[in-house]
Amino acid sequence: MRYRQESLLKIINRKTFIRWLRRKAVDTRKRRSLTFILTTCLFIQTLVIFAEAVLTVDFSKQVRIGLTGILETVCLSLVQGLTEWFPVSSTGHLVIVQELFNIKVSVAFDIVLHLGTLIGVAVFLRKDLQSIVRTVFRLDFSGEEGRMLVYITLGTIPIGLAGFFLKSFFESLFQSLFATGVAMFLNGLILYSTRRAKPVRKLSALDAFLIGFSQAAAITPGISRTGITVSTGLLRGVEYEEAYRFSLLLSIPSIIGGSLVKLQEISFEQEFWMISLGVLVTAVVGYLALGTVRSYVVKHSFHKFSYYCLALGTIIILLSILQIF
Repeated sequence: MRYRQESLLKIINRKTFIRWLRRKAVDTRKRRSLTFILTTCLFIQTLVIFAEAVLTVDFSKQVRIGLTGILETVCLSLVQGLTEWFPVSSTGHLVIVQELFNIKVSVAFDIVLHLGTLIGVAVFLRKDLQSIVRTVFRLDFSGEEGRMLVYITLGTIPIGLAGFFLKSFFESLFQSLFATGVAMFLNGLILYSTRRAKPVRKLSALDAFLIGFSQAAAITPGISRTGITVSTGLLRGVEYEEAYRFSLLLSIPSIIGGSLVKLQEISFEQEFWMISLGVLVTAVVGYLALGTVRSYVVKHSFHKFSYYCLALGTIIILLSILQIF
């Protein structure tokens, strides 16, 4: 009898050890993937500086301009793909990178980069989207997916109204690095407030509407759409997975709407290849980032990004006041 008990304990311990090893292997792969992406981003930014400062007159002016344009596009696409789904504001980082490296692109180009994130999130949520589409064709809104479609509609109303009536105001903020710094600092405070949140329940119609209002505020560069929408859900008591899933689904109509509004301002004959490159890079990097956020950030360290946002926001504010750049 004692021998059987000891054998059973060994089997249990062995299984526990194997599960621990598997979790460690998964975490290691995630860290390596994230490290690779961040290192690539830094490398591309270094290449941008190289292209602008080191290339000699041996290159024709057209070649230098073309190479610099490609590197700038890839750099902005990497920034967009990485920061869109982390709670640190993609638009805020785009403004900062453009100011630091003197990259001049239109607001329309920034919006088009979101098409890449749209592709990434559509692939990531393909099963959820298929279920919602089937619900629409069946005209059955009593189930979970039907209610989710109603909630998405409710949550999209605020950003539609804000984009229509406050378009000029929000676009002016893209030209102000000081406003971006202040917004980034506020974003940090919002993230930090989720530290003691106790998410325990499913989403409600009121939750969806309030999350929609928070998404409208995220048009401001420096306010993270993912950060403020998930934070609103968590502070309302919505469980992590539910809040994150709804945040991603809610992003789809807002990205489509914003992109359609700006498409008429883009010269596809002149910018087609740059736009295609930007969308491709953003889609791939964004898709990789989504898995990391779902499995690691949201469940374990969501509020810890507040320290990064508070620090970066403070630095940007000080640099703007001192007029260093």
